[in-house]
This record gives sequence, structure tokens and C-alpha cells, in this order.
Amino acid sequence: MRIYNDADADLGLLKGKKIAVLGYGSQGRAQALCFRDSGLDLTIGVREGKSFDKAKEDGFSPVSISEATDGADIVMMLIPDEAQADIYEKEIKDHLKPGCALEFAHGFAITYGLIHPPKDVDVIMMAPKGPGPMIRRVFENGYGVPALICVHHDHTGNAKALALALAKAMNCTKPGVFEARFEQETMTDLFGEQAVLCGGYTAMIKMAYDTLVSRGFPPEMAYFEVLHETKLVTDLVVERGINGMWNSVSNTAEFGGLTRRNRVITEKTRDGMESILDDIQSGKFAEEWVEDYRNGLKRMRDLQQKDADEEIDLLEKYYELEKLRFGPNMQCIIETKIQEQDKQIAPLLLLPLIENAFKYGYHPSSPSRIEIHISENNDILHCHVENTITPQTASTRIKSGIGLANLKQRLEICYPGKYRYETENADGIYKADLQIELKGFKNFQEEIPVDTKNASA
Repeated sequence: MRIYNDADADLGLLKGKKIAVLGYGSQGRAQALCFRDSGLDLTIGVREGKSFDKAKEDGFSPVSISEATDGADIVMMLIPDEAQADIYEKEIKDHLKPGCALEFAHGFAITYGLIHPPKDVDVIMMAPKGPGPMIRRVFENGYGVPALICVHHDHTGNAKALALALAKAMNCTKPGVFEARFEQETMTDLFGEQAVLCGGYTAMIKMAYDTLVSRGFPPEMAYFEVLHETKLVTDLVVERGINGMWNSVSNTAEFGGLTRRNRVITEKTRDGMESILDDIQSGKFAEEWVEDYRNGLKRMRDLQQKDADEEIDLLEKYYELEKLRFGPNMQCIIETKIQEQDKQIAPLLLLPLIENAFKYGYHPSSPSRIEIHISENNDILHCHVENTITPQTASTRIKSGIGLANLKQRLEICYPGKYRYETENADGIYKADLQIELKGFKNFQEEIPVDTKNASA
């Protein structure tokens, strides 16, 4: 498979082109901001609401979808998959000018025949491989994420060159762009989401959690062992490959994983994966998804609520680890000051409070110490930040109805040491190397040091 780079794309093809970006969600916003920074002429088409208001805040002058489409040379469909067909019929189809390019970031609507573009337009795809905020952050750092391009219909004879030019405007040609067919992108994407990334992954976590809790293990310990630590191991696999991950974990973990994994992932699992792929290739999944969307997402909402009602999700809501915000390449030392009656609480329980500490005075380039302690009334956590900028103090109250007494952890499940965190929010992707150093904790009689050498990871 050929990889295309900067030399293979001509940004000049976009000069003087009117580009309509339809939709201003995660992808729409990220791509629009990058295109604007690359000097392109953009019109944002979006329905009134939060996205419309956000586009105005970002300095655009958003208009209706049909108005943005009128006269556009490139129409970018960055609307959610499930809504594209209806919006296309009502607000786009009759406004496409002959010879324009209709561009997608995902091939769902074209692959399953939900949209039938006219023959006198190019139909292309330029799909950056990453969530919107990450795409934007990498672009702002002078680089780009890899992307995929596809050509479904080449009316002008220039469709592929146009897709490559759009990729170059996003800096995607710096790491590399590869070419595929619409159906390949769509089906591999859906399969990955359903069998592994979103479906299989979450089902395995929930089953493992239920197995531990049903045998009498504390739910909090089960949470950390089968959910929280998956992030750490996944990072190792992404950064070093599967074999590199084996070289980074303990011999006990490696032997146990290699000798027991086939009890979990069996030939029956493969049968399930084949069935998932059958539904994707036959169009059965697409039919179910479109039907549920047109029925108000009832089936999906019911399944969401069922998940939300389960105990592991209640714990996730409290910890909210995915909402932590760190500065780039940050290191800090955490010293826990814990009252005697709270000697077993896990330092990781306090991590959400670090966000407040950063918000009130942390600077990623300055050496910092964060001291955290629990108030006597057992419902306030206090963070004190000391750095070269300015000392600050931040406090937060634990959510109503959740007392620390019900969330005590055994200290040994916290694994002091170095951690790599990567998290996404509306402002972008934040990565951090976090050094957790536990200075010890008090029990009822004496000071007990924390042995970090023998902690597992």
C-alpha cells in the first residue's frame, strides 16, 4: 500500500476554492480550524444550536447547511453518520453545483447506499485517523496525524489530487496518507469498533469485574485491576507492540497472560467476530442502526441506561479519570497527608483533585509539589500547589451522596511509580509523565513507609 507525503500533494489546487464545512462537532471544528490556518476559504454550515454558537465564538460566520452548500466547490460532510442521509435529502442534494466535490470523513452513507450523489460531482474521502481535539493539537504543534483517502467517483479527473490537497491542508501528508476504497474504510472501522475497541473491550472488562465481585472481592479493587490498569497496558502495546509489552510487565504477568488468554478468547470468540463482520458486510448492521436512529435512538438509549445502572459505571463516574487535564510532559511529586481515620484511602482516589490544583496555579515547566489532605468532616479534599509561579490552594467537595468512608482503598492497589496519562477533552489531548511518590501514611500507632520497590505495575 503506497504512502503519500507532502511532495505528492498540491495545496495550490485549493486556492480560490469555496469550501463548505457542514457540521461543527468534534471533527468539523478541528478540520475547519486547521483549514483556516492553512489559508483556505471556508464557510461553516450548521444548524442553530450549540455548534452554531461555538463556530461564532471561533470567529466564523456560520450559515445554514443549504446556504453553505450553494456554490461551494468542495462540500465536506462532517455531520454524524446517522443524520447524513436525511440532511442530504432535505438541505444538500438540490444545492450541489455540477463539478463540485462531495467529501466525507467516513464511508458509511456511501457504502450502504444511504446517499446517492449525482454523477456530475466527485465523491471523495479524506479521513484523518484520530479524534478531533487530537487532530487539532497535533496540527498546532506543526505536525499532523496520518489520514486515509478514497475516491468513490471521479467526475472531473481530479478527485484524488483534491483529496490529497485536503490532507496536506491538515498536515496529514507529513506523517503519511494511504489510499483505500470506501467500503474498506467503512467495514474495517465498524468491525474494529464493535469487535474490539468499543464492544469487545467493554464487555470483557464488565465480565471480569463481575467475576471478581461475585467471588467477594471489593468492587473498588476490581475496578482498578480490570478497568483502570487497561490504560497502562494499552499504552505499552501502542508504543512498543505486543512483544514490547511482554518485555515491560513482570514475568508473572507474562506467564499468566500467555498460558491463560486462550481460555478467554476462544474459537467461539472468533465465531462471534465472524458474525459481526457478516452483519457489517451484508448491511444488516447498517439497517439496524438507521432504523434505531429513525425511532429516536430508543434501543441505544435503553442499552446506555442499562450500562449506566451497573456498579462499575457508578465508580467510573466518581473517579472521572478521563477528565484529568495535564500539561505536556509534566512531572510532579504527590505527597499524601491523610488523617488517621482515612489511612487506607488510595492516592489515586485523589487524582481528580489534581485538576483543580493545576487550574489554580500549576505550570507544566516548573517543579511542583502537590500536597493533598482530607478535612476532618471527611467530605472536603484540599490541594496545595507549590511551584515557581505562585502558590495556590484549591478545594472541592465530593459529590453529594458519596462519602469517603464508602470509597476507602487499600494503599497497595495504587502502585506508586511512573505513569503515562493521555486524556482528551474539548481543549485537546493532554499527555503527562506522572511520578507518584508516596511519603508514607499514618495508621493508628505508627508511621508506615510505603515500599515502592516491591509494588506491582
